[in-house]
Amino acid sequence: MNRQVAFAYATAGVAASIAAIVMVGSAFGFGLAPAPAVEEEWVGPAATEAEGEDYEAQQAAYEASLVEYQEAQAEAAQARIDADWWDAHNQRTAAQVAAAAEVEAQREAGLSAVEAQLAAQQAAAAAELQAWLDEQRQAALDDLAADIGARDQEALDDLEERLQSTQGTAPAAATTAQATSQPAPQPAAVPAATVAPTAVATVAPTPAPTAVPTPSVEYLTYGIGGVGEVVLAYSGGSLSLYGVYAGSGWVYEAEKNGPRTVKLKFFNTRTEDEAEWKAEIDSGRIKIEN
Repeated sequence: MNRQVAFAYATAGVAASIAAIVMVGSAFGFGLAPAPAVEEEWVGPAATEAEGEDYEAQQAAYEASLVEYQEAQAEAAQARIDADWWDAHNQRTAAQVAAAAEVEAQREAGLSAVEAQLAAQQAAAAAELQAWLDEQRQAALDDLAADIGARDQEALDDLEERLQSTQGTAPAAATTAQATSQPAPQPAAVPAATVAPTAVATVAPTPAPTAVPTPSVEYLTYGIGGVGEVVLAYSGGSLSLYGVYAGSGWVYEAEKNGPRTVKLKFFNTRTEDEAEWKAEIDSGRIKIEN
């Protein structure tokens, strides 16, 4: 493109040079414009040769000046082309830099918005998960309390039945003893010397009912590496789940809860890992399986 523009400038310069040549030629009597007719005058060979030399010198000077003029015109045209190209290049570069800066600013703004949105979503998910874990823990504690309360109530009911059965037999024995302790009817009058004293039966006191001891509860804590801790309640040969303290990201489900086996299944909501834990009474001992 630059070469074409330079060539156009050079062509225009050549055209101007040709016009100048025509004008000069007209002034010297040659070129396109016809010279006025003059009378021919004879001159000698020396004069004709001198005129020819002058003409050749003038022609050479003209051609040299024309070349210089064309070169100067071409250089000026090339300089203008270079200046215009650099101006356009600088303008394009400045526009590209401004556009790149705007794109970078938009990218940073978009990243900031995305990071803020992700942070808000993570905070909401963490709060929701914590609320769910608290709800599950409270539900497990309530179930455990209800289970322990039911067992305690069952033990109390059994103790009350035993007490009632013991108290139900004691009054009958007392009634029999009272009936036999009444004085016997007096026999017919006999001489005082021959009357033997009447023996009075003694009633043995009824023994107090023996209290049935309440089974003691032993709480056992087991750690599960990287998952959490499990607390078991062991009482009277039976086993039950007292509480689970799951680690961060872990939730659990009690697949079996007593009386001889406690089985739990854990799940990590972040990594989707799974784990199982089992406690079982075997030959009077608690056996743990991970």
